[in-house]
Amino acid sequence: GYVFSGWTGACSGPGSTCVLRIQSSASVTATFTRVELTVALTGSGTGSVASVPAGISCGADCSEAYAPNTPVTLTATADAGSSFAGWSGACTGTDACSVVMSTARNVTATFTRNTHELTVTRTGSGTGTVTSMPAGIACGADCAETYIELTSVTLTATPAPGSTFNGWSGACSGTGACTTTMLAARAVSAAFAAIPGWDMTPPAISCSASPNRLWPVNHKLVDIRVAVSLTDAGSGPAGFKLLSVTSSEPLNAKGDGDTADDMKGWLLNTPDVTGQLRAERSGTRRDRVYRLTYRGFDVAGNTATARCT
Repeated sequence: GYVFSGWTGACSGPGSTCVLRIQSSASVTATFTRVELTVALTGSGTGSVASVPAGISCGADCSEAYAPNTPVTLTATADAGSSFAGWSGACTGTDACSVVMSTARNVTATFTRNTHELTVTRTGSGTGTVTSMPAGIACGADCAETYIELTSVTLTATPAPGSTFNGWSGACSGTGACTTTMLAARAVSAAFAAIPGWDMTPPAISCSASPNRLWPVNHKLVDIRVAVSLTDAGSGPAGFKLLSVTSSEPLNAKGDGDTADDMKGWLLNTPDVTGQLRAERSGTRRDRVYRLTYRGFDVAGNTATARCT
C-alpha cells in the first residue's frame, strides 16, 4: 500500500538506490507514500461507488490503499430518483473510472436529483381552480411546477360558482382528487362546465360619503357615514364589505399638524359604513383626498367594486 517517493539529505531524487562515499557522518531520509484511492460523493442526489478489486464501497467505505501500480475500476450507481452526473479529479466523464495506482488518487462522483414538470390545463365552458399538495400549483394563476422524482402530488379541482367539475384527463381520470407520482413529466387537464341559466353578471354597486368635504382644515376628526347601494337583477344581492380606506397624502406629513390616527374606527372586510376621517392636509396647498373602496357580491358569487371619496 506504499510507494517509494524519493531520497532527501545526503542523497536526493527518486531512484531506488542511494550510493554514498562515507568521508564523514551523513544523514539520509527515504520517503514512502501511501498509495491510497479516495472517493468523495457530492451533488443534490444520492448514490454509491464500488471498486474492482474490492476495497471501496462508498457511502460506507470511501478510501482504500492498493499495492503500487494496481489498476482499479470504479463504478457509480445512482439511487432511485437520482442520476449519475459524472466524475471529477482523477477521472472524467460518465463511464466507469479506471485508474492505475502509481500514486495516491482522489476521485469525486457527482449525483443529481431527477426532477419532472407537472402541467395543468383547464378546459370546458365553466371556470374553476386547481391546487396541489405539496404546494406549487394554483391554477388559474400558476399552472405548472417542477417536482423531485418520486414525489406524490395530489391535485384538487374546485369549480367556481355557476360551474361544475366534470373530471380529469391526461395523467388522471375520474372526478375525485388526482394523485400522481412524478416518475416522468406529467400533464393533467381539468374540465369545468357552466351550469345553464346560472347568473354570470356582476352586481351593480355604488357608494357616497357624507360629508364629502372636510372643511375647515382644523386637524379634527369628522364623523363619516357612507351610503352603499347594491343591486343585482340575476341571483340577487348578497352583501358588501369595506376593502380599504386610503389617503392621497402620507399620514403625518410635514405641515399637516403631525396628528396620529387620521383614519379611525373603520373595520375592513366587514360591511362597515361609519368611521372618522381627520380634516387635514400637508403644507403643499393641495387638498387631501380620502378614498373608501367597497366590494359587493351577489348570490351567485359574482363581485364588483365601487370607490367613493
